[in-house]
Amino acid sequence: MITKISKKPMGWFVRHVALLFSAFTIIIAFTGALAQQPARKIAKIEVEGLQRLSPDEVIAISGLKIGAPFSVEELDAAGEKLVDSGLFARVGYRTSTKGIQVTIVLQVEEAKGGQSPVVFDNFVWFTNDELFAAIRREVPSFNGLAPDSGNMTDAIRHALQNLLKERQIQGTVEYAPWQGQLNSAKQEHLFSVTDVPIPICQLHFPGAKNVSEEKLVKSSKQLTGADYSQKSAIAYSTFVLFPIYREVGQLRAKFAEPISKFEGAPDCKNGVDPVSYTHLT
Repeated sequence: MITKISKKPMGWFVRHVALLFSAFTIIIAFTGALAQQPARKIAKIEVEGLQRLSPDEVIAISGLKIGAPFSVEELDAAGEKLVDSGLFARVGYRTSTKGIQVTIVLQVEEAKGGQSPVVFDNFVWFTNDELFAAIRREVPSFNGLAPDSGNMTDAIRHALQNLLKERQIQGTVEYAPWQGQLNSAKQEHLFSVTDVPIPICQLHFPGAKNVSEEKLVKSSKQLTGADYSQKSAIAYSTFVLFPIYREVGQLRAKFAEPISKFEGAPDCKNGVDPVSYTHLT
């Protein structure tokens, strides 16, 4: 059997190759033009629905920055940060674009849930100003309070842990909600450092009246050498020292919160020296 092969003119082949090459060139040129288009940028950020917080605080929490490239993914991530902060019951947004300039309007409803004080139980190496500054690097809106819901306490714990690392302190930051009294509605967010010794070296009671400072120090002897905790020290004054005043008829005696100072005295390595209570009547 003989198979016949049809032959088409060479001109037909050349014309089709030329057409395909032209189409390929057009596609490449169009793709290149798209790639060269300038990216949209955030030109303005507005916030609606605020009652207590300021727009600057909300924008700082969101992480959005004027002048940064705009993307829907980044905007969604900013919304999640606002929700996770625990400060907002509802978060939405809308955008408008003019050329490459994008205006973002954040629409929020502040949460009606409570906020509670943040307490630093035994961060004896730092002042409150240093602790606040460290936290504000991760939580710009921090003002000494934290929502009772959301994940702001996680961010605070992380910031404090980073501060310990920066100062080469080998401790672990722990967090726990704290209620000082049973059936009390008052709550605090308590942060403390574990895995590092902080022994109490000395005790002082400036301003003591009706009961000598010597007697108060002697009655507090069991605290010496124990690891410092502000909450434990307050409890000790309430349940051990106050009854001493009650015995002499001072029923209105009070003890202020202890003031600790890290000294690291030679005879008390890594210790707190002194821990001071101020006696009030």
